[in-house]
Amino acid sequence: MDKTYERRDYQIQDFEIREVDEQRLISGMALPFNRTSTDLGGFVERIDPGAVDRTLENSDVVMLWQHDSTDPITRESTGLTLEVRDSGLYFQADASDFTERQLDLMDRGVVKQMSFGFVTVSDEWDQKEKPVVRTLLDIDLREISPVTWPAYSSTSVAVRSAETAGVELEEKEIDPQVQSNLRKQKLELLTVECDFGE
Repeated sequence: MDKTYERRDYQIQDFEIREVDEQRLISGMALPFNRTSTDLGGFVERIDPGAVDRTLENSDVVMLWQHDSTDPITRESTGLTLEVRDSGLYFQADASDFTERQLDLMDRGVVKQMSFGFVTVSDEWDQKEKPVVRTLLDIDLREISPVTWPAYSSTSVAVRSAETAGVELEEKEIDPQVQSNLRKQKLELLTVECDFGE
């Protein structure tokens, strides 16, 4: 079966920057367990609490800034720690691995999404539910990234995993007015007023 690299996004939870023994640490949830995602294009998704167990036995997960492989922050072999808890997988990293600007953007909530990249090893689909529910049972976790904008919420990349599994999904039309409003809000947030003088 063709293995597709996928990304998922959610708002950072339990994020904090704190001082511990004169060392600044940054921590938060890397990915949530048993939480239903938003619609990914005809299906929703949950992550089984055991989905990362095999990966964490022998992994070197990387933390990137904005999914940019040319802008790595840290990785497990250089200080990133990952810990499984009841609600999800949590990360902790030395704040010195981040730039002051990155920390400021996260602390102020400008960058408030966390994203993780993975390849599915094992999953199951419940087609009796509406929408269809996909449960990730075993994944190869490759990277986690603080991001400004989600990589996607509903695209062909997500739907391809359903097609690969032979799952038929209902097509869902997106309200053009909703699309227009989201586009307008994004443009307003991205617009920067500059005063260049006379």
